[in-house]
Amino acid sequence: NTKYEARIAAGLTSAADGVLKEDYSWSFSTYSPALVSVSPEDLTKFASLQQKVVLAFNQPMDTVAAEARVKITGPNNTPVAGALSWNADRSVLTFTPSGALLFNATYTVDVPEGLPGASGGTTKTGRRTTFQTVGIPAVARTDPPNGATSAGRYGVQITFTNPMDPGSFEGKVSISGIDPEKVRADMYGDELTLYVNAQLLPSTKYT
Repeated sequence: NTKYEARIAAGLTSAADGVLKEDYSWSFSTYSPALVSVSPEDLTKFASLQQKVVLAFNQPMDTVAAEARVKITGPNNTPVAGALSWNADRSVLTFTPSGALLFNATYTVDVPEGLPGASGGTTKTGRRTTFQTVGIPAVARTDPPNGATSAGRYGVQITFTNPMDPGSFEGKVSISGIDPEKVRADMYGDELTLYVNAQLLPSTKYT
């Protein structure tokens, strides 16, 4: 956060006997305090009910000023109770909520501009991010949907509101009239959709 000016004086000579006719000068500034990252990232979904918020700066900060101005709020702009802590060089601030966050709720992290660094200067920009906590697990939709009369013959899909534990489906998914040994249920990627593989008969009703 400091401006420097540098100068090369006139009269400097080169190997070929040329002479610098006039002074050459220039200036530059070293970087100011700035917020580098916020965790969880903006628009994160399915955050933990014990979700910590971590703010990383590019240099040591004035801890008292930062703690006084950084705000974390929940629904209806309600402040979230919790504890603030810093790493050893005072460049990373961690907020730990004192209790469980609400299910399926949106939380806002507000880091204003003008936060002072420990060695001077202030942050030139602020940042506001939001994240959403996980909800209570439920089935969002199925394919085919309930009551369908033109379903395909090679399995079904069940999509949930939250990422699910793939290991928890053992023995909990069945299709009427089909040997359980011939029903295979798998989750991939985001762990939101369960793919139930089974060969179905034509013109047959299944549950």
